Amino acid sequence: MTNRPLFSLVLAVTLFALNSFAQAATLSLSNVPLYLGGSVAPNVVLTLDDSGSMQWENMPDDNWTYYLYPPRDNVYGGNDYGRFVPFFTNASYNVRIRSPHVNKVYYNPEVTYVPWSDSDGSSMGDVSPSCAPHNPDNTSLGCRNLTQNNTEAANWEYYNGGSGGFPGGVWTNYQNHTFYPAVYYRYTGGDSWNASNYQRIEIRSGSNYTGGPDREDCANAPVCTYQEEIQNFANWYSYYRSRILAARAGIGRAFGSQGQGMRVGFAAINQGGKTLDNVWSDQAMITGVRPFSGSNRDNFFDQLYGRNIGQSGTPLRSATKNVGD
Repeated sequence: MTNRPLFSLVLAVTLFALNSFAQAATLSLSNVPLYLGGSVAPNVVLTLDDSGSMQWENMPDDNWTYYLYPPRDNVYGGNDYGRFVPFFTNASYNVRIRSPHVNKVYYNPEVTYVPWSDSDGSSMGDVSPSCAPHNPDNTSLGCRNLTQNNTEAANWEYYNGGSGGFPGGVWTNYQNHTFYPAVYYRYTGGDSWNASNYQRIEIRSGSNYTGGPDREDCANAPVCTYQEEIQNFANWYSYYRSRILAARAGIGRAFGSQGQGMRVGFAAINQGGKTLDNVWSDQAMITGVRPFSGSNRDNFFDQLYGRNIGQSGTPLRSATKNVGD
């Protein structure tokens, strides 16, 4: 068998910078190998991190928190980690985890949260703030009304102390809790474990909001109207709320902006062994490298947005090796 050049691009999807999602430009990929003569289509393999931690709604880890809103069962198609959620009260633990100063996945008013891209590069569109889907790829799982109080049962968690007592001092109780969901905390300086060093911002009708100078969705940025701000928050909730949602947003926009002059394969780190193109693959590879057009392109986006995310580990190195093999 003749070996052909394969350039494997492994994306560390959990480290995508959220403020880069508003920018997506076509890559300049050479059709001429840098070390060989002749012309071949660029070959790219996208390797998705489908480990369980990609469900989580915080980054970096705090060794405790998984979700910041009561999750729907199997919201990503795999087993979840239970309904353990911090209260929406102004306690130190609850405040920190809902501030973009600490939790880099949480809503940041300086960022424009652009909807996911379809396979042809078009936008999937703004979601409704009164019914923002929990998973935009599977709207049958329901939605959240971000414009009014929610009341839900969960294992609600409370801690109002310093870093030394966390997480040992966390108090948990299964109960109904009423909360306003469109909320974030602006850090004002000082000890990040002191709740008084944060300003609570609730996005409610009748007020204007301070965003950032690069908020493309606000006509008079950095000042944003209620409608502009609640729409941005709703897009964040549906398209960026967790690690996997944010990763899919960035990857989808990057690949949606590409033309058809490349060949693309799809892999996931927890994919088991299978025969692919008459060759046994020990791990990772799902779809072999194919022209990035037609049904192949659609299938890539189906895998990207629909891949089940269960309670799996993170075998990054072995997956990378197997993609190369």
